Amino acid sequence: MEKIEALEQLRKASSDNYHHRQTYEWKMCITIWTPIVAFIGISLTHPEAWIPRLTLIIACLFLAVIHLLWQLNLKASNDKDADKILECEQEMRKQLGLSESEAPKGFLVFKGWPHYIYLFITIGLIILAIYVNDLKRNQIVMLPNELNEWIEKNPEIGFKKKNEYVVDILRKHVGLYEKQQKDIDENNKTQKQ
Repeated sequence: MEKIEALEQLRKASSDNYHHRQTYEWKMCITIWTPIVAFIGISLTHPEAWIPRLTLIIACLFLAVIHLLWQLNLKASNDKDADKILECEQEMRKQLGLSESEAPKGFLVFKGWPHYIYLFITIGLIILAIYVNDLKRNQIVMLPNELNEWIEKNPEIGFKKKNEYVVDILRKHVGLYEKQQKDIDENNKTQKQ
């Protein structure tokens, strides 16, 4: 009986370690996901905000590597404790003279699956962050501030009226650009002569 009690204490210690680890493993996931989601949110709400692609990729890879190492170590520790739990239970059944067919069913065949899900979520968020950043960086037209302010101040105006105003402002800005380009071309001609 002393051997069974010792096995039960070992099983309980491994089980406690396993469950204690679960209380903080998701907190690390939230810690990793928060800056990525914050960046995505800022990118979507502030079109002028974007980060050079290389910088973003390096930052995301840094977070991904930290998360990968964290999850792999957690998985190894969880698998080790799960194996000890199973080993102790098998030994206790053997000591009690129970056969393997009387062992409890339902043990996961694919241990550690939550760790892979956490990593896939991280990878998905990183891909989304890079996509949103590139989408904002490659945006063809950035609306002038006065246009954004006018749209925000006049939410009650209909879609057609807003479109007319947007087109007029953009024509004005394009016209100014064309005039500036024309002045630059004229200056270049006079300097060559």
